[in-house]
Amino acid sequence: MTLTPEAKAHPTPNRRSLESGRNENAIKQPIMDGFNFSEIYAHFCQRITPQKMYLPSATLTMSLFALLSRAAGVPKQTGENPFTYPLGDDLVDGAEIVNLTWKATTKSTITINLLKGDPKNLDDLGAIVGLLDNEGWYEWKVSKYLEDSGSMPKGHMYGLKITNDEDEGFEYSPPFNLRVLKSRFKRISGVKGKVNSTRPPPPERRSNSKKGVEWGG
Repeated sequence: MTLTPEAKAHPTPNRRSLESGRNENAIKQPIMDGFNFSEIYAHFCQRITPQKMYLPSATLTMSLFALLSRAAGVPKQTGENPFTYPLGDDLVDGAEIVNLTWKATTKSTITINLLKGDPKNLDDLGAIVGLLDNEGWYEWKVSKYLEDSGSMPKGHMYGLKITNDEDEGFEYSPPFNLRVLKSRFKRISGVKGKVNSTRPPPPERRSNSKKGVEWGG
């Protein structure tokens, strides 16, 4: 049998292709007809327990929190600029200028805070110097308004915290004792652990100088 050019361009489908087409339409037709999104969604929700629904949200929240914490650059103890004086259990004589020393391992300016209390949970009394060029030493003039270690609760000590001003990474000194002769320290009546309001405030952060920004008294 000879096919005309029109027949070659549009061949007659055979029986198998027709049956295949009918089968495909038979499969597709029920999906398209009567498709109800509301019923399917309700059925889906009934099959999921509250734990399964809430778990992804909790996981996502924790992941976002960790990511934001890293992005925010939360200050952390780094081990940089370790103190070489004072060391643990030293008795620092506040009657003289105290030469604080540390191994300078960072290049930016530093801030030194004075700590006090239980060595396991020291309170931060504020900065004794800020924006100091990091050369590994600082001459500290001890304030007369600090408490002598001899009158502090048993086991309480002083400590120092050195902070890198660039990234706020910090390190602690070992706890030490401080002798303050003729101390003017007084506690506020009825308020545990509070000192009088005459203690000088921490320094304001302003332009850097060789000596840094310090307070004393």
